[in-house]
Amino acid sequence: MGKQFIKFKGFTNVECEFYPCHEGVKKEFNCLFCYCPLMERECPGPYKVFTDKYTNIRKDCSECSLPHDGIEQSWRFIQMWIATAPVWDRTPQSSEKIKKYGQLVKTTFDHKDIEWATTQVEAL
Repeated sequence: MGKQFIKFKGFTNVECEFYPCHEGVKKEFNCLFCYCPLMERECPGPYKVFTDKYTNIRKDCSECSLPHDGIEQSWRFIQMWIATAPVWDRTPQSSEKIKKYGQLVKTTFDHKDIEWATTQVEAL
């Protein structure tokens, strides 16, 4: 797979006024998931819960770098989680939830593509 194939998996926009929006991302930064598609799904990210002015319960994912840390790695991570994770139950993040859904991904995707994602989840 050449560089042409990888381009659709992400990009880094160093000209963005918010770049980098997440500190501490170690690899090539992926801006493709600027708005995470897992916002309404259970996920292993370190999110906080808040209530907006319309009394809707929402996630604050500003401390999560999982969808941005590396172009190919973050692409695989989002693809695996969105394919397996159930709808978010509107409760705060917990280590129990992380373990439960991490195990779901491991059993659903049993191949080397999940190595990076499971390492990231286990580090949380």
